Amino acid sequence: MKVRWLIRPKAKPGISIEQSFEALRPFFSEALTIEICFLPGTGSLKKDMLLQRTFIQHLPAVDLTHVLGDVHYTAAWIKGKQVHTYHDIDSLMEGKKLSQWIKQYYWVKHPLKKADGISCVSAYTQQQILALASSQKQKVRVIHNALAPNFESNYLMGETSRQARSDRNAKGGSNFFTVLSVGTKANKNLLRCAAALSGIEDVEWHIVGKISSTLQEQIAANKLNVVNHYKLDESALRALYNKADVLLFPSLYEGFGLPIIEAQASGTAIITANTTSMPEVAGEGALFVNPLSMEEIRAAILSSKADKPLRANQIKLGLENVKRFQIQTIAKQYEQWYISIVDGV
Repeated sequence: MKVRWLIRPKAKPGISIEQSFEALRPFFSEALTIEICFLPGTGSLKKDMLLQRTFIQHLPAVDLTHVLGDVHYTAAWIKGKQVHTYHDIDSLMEGKKLSQWIKQYYWVKHPLKKADGISCVSAYTQQQILALASSQKQKVRVIHNALAPNFESNYLMGETSRQARSDRNAKGGSNFFTVLSVGTKANKNLLRCAAALSGIEDVEWHIVGKISSTLQEQIAANKLNVVNHYKLDESALRALYNKADVLLFPSLYEGFGLPIIEAQASGTAIITANTTSMPEVAGEGALFVNPLSMEEIRAAILSSKADKPLRANQIKLGLENVKRFQIQTIAKQYEQWYISIVDGV
């Protein structure tokens, strides 16, 4: 069976979708052949849609086309059976009413009518999809994101990572309580995190991603000890998870929240939000807060910092929770789904 993965243009910012699926490929059976197809793009959506329509219409036939994300408007031009994966559609709910209607129609409602199947990376995203197209309920299922193989090796080393942190502190290697935040987009809620960290002693806050001028001002005003990391490769990111005492991730919304399972696999405690997909993904292995409450975020940081047994229990529960996202399991779910669509089961 030949499946074509239809992917947004390479020039478009963001690579998480592509990396997530690329990691799955070695875990499919030999009966499945994957063809990767990047769409052409200029950066102008209007021009790209015309360009991509011609491009897709000239592609040779395959058994199944899988639109991996973001370019769901291409559904109208795809020949043969097709499936789509949705990661996060909160952006479709933003903007003026006309803009919302256009985005929701071309990215969700029309593709769902054309598609033979829809997967969502979380039950939260599934609920959002069905709120816009409830009549297509029978087509929609949840297939979670997978934990990347290199983070699975972190999972196997979870006990070693925790012991290394303990030894480092016992030997005076660091007097800091190390807090890690991954991602700097507005939904990551770092302005409230900065306010919550104000005045807490002996904290080193590591932030992965480009820091905005507004956040930099907040950091300076609160006299925070911050180390910024930008454009990290995966090995450097894994090292940061291993070093951190806690992942601070109280996002306003997430379609999934990959840093949660990456931290759990690394034997790192977690503070995250009690909304959208985050409780579903974290299971019992996290402290949950109202992301709109700076006071709750601060209280959770203080509790995590002061209570080593609390962190140890979170880590234990997190290492158990992350088993749900093993890459072999997720690859099998996708392959079985492909077969059921092609065979019409």
